[in-house]
Amino acid sequence: MDQFLSIDIFGQIYRFKAGEESVNAQAVADFLVREIHDVENQLADGPVNIEKKAILVLAALNISSKYLDLEKSYGELLKEIKSRSSNLISTIDRNCNYEKARSDRF
Repeated sequence: MDQFLSIDIFGQIYRFKAGEESVNAQAVADFLVREIHDVENQLADGPVNIEKKAILVLAALNISSKYLDLEKSYGELLKEIKSRSSNLISTIDRNCNYEKARSDRF
């Protein structure tokens, strides 16, 4: 069943249809709204008339930066997991070969 989301951005309500596969659609919408509010709060002490488009662009840049940081961390984690898995497999293989050689002698 499709779900409909409402997002309030700068007092304007936007309604979107999220497909069935969009399990976390509301979380995504909430994240966007939080990022926009964070940018507004960061700019609160700055110039009074900041264009809404500029706030949206800054929020998009912040989201993109967070995504790229996560993507980098994920890649590093995968490398670490592969390295550790390889080391574990080597250790297991060495121990299995040692046990096999030992049993062959007796």
